[in-house]
Amino acid sequence: MSSTTPEPRYCTIYLRPEQSEQQSAQEIKTLLQSKQIEDKIRGLKHLIYNISNDDNFDRMTMTVINTLTPLQTDNHNLKKILLFYWEVIEKLNKEGKLKDEMFLVCNSLRSDLLHPNEYLRGRTLRLVSRIMHKGILEPLISSIMEGLNHKHTYVRKNAIVAIYQIFLHFGDELISDIDSEMEKVLNNENDLSTKRNAFLLLFHTNQQKAMDYLYQQILDDRVDDMGDIMQLSVLELFRKTCKQDPTQKQRLMKAILYFQKSKSPSVQFECANTLTQLSNSPNTLKLATSIYVQILLNNTENNVKMVILDKLMSILAIEPKFLEEQLVDITKILNTQSFQIRKKTIEIIQVLLNAKNITIIFPKISKEVKKAQQEENKEYIKLLLDFVEYSVNNFEQVVDEAMNLINEQFLTSSKASQKNQDQIKNILNSLIINYPQCREKLISKILEKFYDIKSLYIFKGVLWILGEYATEDSTELSLQEIIRSVGTLPIEYIGKTTEEEKNNKDNNNTVNQAKESTTTQKKYKTVILADGTYGTELQLNFVNFMLFIKTLYQKLNYI
Repeated sequence: MSSTTPEPRYCTIYLRPEQSEQQSAQEIKTLLQSKQIEDKIRGLKHLIYNISNDDNFDRMTMTVINTLTPLQTDNHNLKKILLFYWEVIEKLNKEGKLKDEMFLVCNSLRSDLLHPNEYLRGRTLRLVSRIMHKGILEPLISSIMEGLNHKHTYVRKNAIVAIYQIFLHFGDELISDIDSEMEKVLNNENDLSTKRNAFLLLFHTNQQKAMDYLYQQILDDRVDDMGDIMQLSVLELFRKTCKQDPTQKQRLMKAILYFQKSKSPSVQFECANTLTQLSNSPNTLKLATSIYVQILLNNTENNVKMVILDKLMSILAIEPKFLEEQLVDITKILNTQSFQIRKKTIEIIQVLLNAKNITIIFPKISKEVKKAQQEENKEYIKLLLDFVEYSVNNFEQVVDEAMNLINEQFLTSSKASQKNQDQIKNILNSLIINYPQCREKLISKILEKFYDIKSLYIFKGVLWILGEYATEDSTELSLQEIIRSVGTLPIEYIGKTTEEEKNNKDNNNTVNQAKESTTTQKKYKTVILADGTYGTELQLNFVNFMLFIKTLYQKLNYI
């Protein structure tokens, strides 16, 4: 007794169980033998559903052939469902041989493959691509090959799919001249999807002919005529081939390089991906980096930019020097409005900074700072100030420009958030502590704007700098500027008031006028609080101020 391995079964039909009730074999047979076409179709649907659930209906095949096959030419719905039936039925007997009734099915399939209706021919070719039984396919080969010359694209495309599946299962045993037929298709076909399928099949059957065709397209400068769909498929095919057989890399790399000239961004992107996956050589990484950056600059889709920035981060981990060559172009990406893209771009730029390029990159970042200040984009300003602080701490070349930037944009600004003000204080501290040779110049710039400083946090930081690092020459000038900023003495502590208290103060102003003439007058600075209400704010911390005055007087030898 011979034993056979059960053939794998795949269901390519979507079935909705809630719409099909389990029927017995006798009930289905009664429906199939009914004189009403609707009952026959319903019975066939129940039969397909039961077979898909692994029920055995071997004896029902002849019933279907006798009762439904003669009617299929008159009812398109029946014909469509019959094609599903031919797909799901068991085609082999217990001995593993083709059932006798399958020869009758072959006759039906051959008729459909030669049918004048292009949809029916194409649909039957799709069915044939799923029936990989040599006994069924052999009588159908000539009919399948005729589909390559059909006038409708749908038929030609499905004919190639069927031939491709036959080749994968049986090689050139059933069809010996696949490569020559695919060459004809490539030279005559206008449909890009069909040409793609033909090229993939030719590559598997005769790789040399496929490469000759591709190089001819390249020499004729017709790569873009191949269309995105074919170019992407070719790149994917080459990538898989090189992974399976590394010896093919040298041969296929030349063809891959030509795809960088494609006008399609998606093809360029896949070309760069293929290059980085197949080789880490300097030339390959340099070319891939250049492609990625150009796509970044020319593409407006934020999702695409995020993906490419991730790719650049990967290259950065392998070899940063190729990104350094593209650094100026990378800074142009900051023109986008997406904070996440800006953040990732700044991260890349920061890693690539060195003593050679900092003088080129920092002015560009300074321009971004000024633009962000005009737009009042506090989140972006914080990101840029982080970059400025990093640059100040690591590169002496930017000290002068950093001082000018802080002096012009932030020292007297009242719009910065508290976090940004703290960053400004940190930058000023870094400048004064790390670069002693610049202290006198920095103090001079601070004193020029001292009177106009509006931020309490920056004011405190500046007072500390002047108290700690003012030279003998600048001490007296510092004291003069502070006294000028303080105004008329004596100084009293001034706290915050609510808007209601401010209004009450204004209403009682006349009543208290006489009283105020005999007491010290308080000075308030009206500000807009974080919640949008009005209030008054202390302009100078008295204790800190007096300690600072004491320090200055000591430097002047007055105490």
